[in-house]
Amino acid sequence: MKSVVNRVNVGEFPNEKHAADNIIAHIEMLQGIICRMSDNSANCKTWTVTVISALIAINVNNGLYPCYDKLWICYIPALLFFFLDCYYLGVERRIRRAQTKFVRQGKNAHRECFLLKYEHGLLRDIKETFKAIFSFSTLPFYGVILIMIYCLINY
Repeated sequence: MKSVVNRVNVGEFPNEKHAADNIIAHIEMLQGIICRMSDNSANCKTWTVTVISALIAINVNNGLYPCYDKLWICYIPALLFFFLDCYYLGVERRIRRAQTKFVRQGKNAHRECFLLKYEHGLLRDIKETFKAIFSFSTLPFYGVILIMIYCLINY
């Protein structure tokens, strides 16, 4: 943040203090969106573990002879939360790119304060979501969950 404020030259704007404050507020707004996407991603992982644990507990406590072949139902919440988590990660990456572009504008950044400019559209959303599937924050976590479900059903 300091680098952006330092790029604002004195006398360049009618009110350079106001411009610098707007730039900082805009960056904080973008950072708030990024934090919310990160929190949503963490919540997806939490809910995945909770829902799948509950489904396994219900199935195991369903009598003297638990039927593990009915655990295929655990794939549904695992895959739904996996794709939702990837969507949140894709949006977070797009907002980060928008923030980086904004910061690189330097002294001209004040002209685009409080405008949220990022790539959007259905094809872009799908592309970013599928790129996030292979992310280090999603694939290992959900991969282990899916392998665990497979092992419970088949062994």
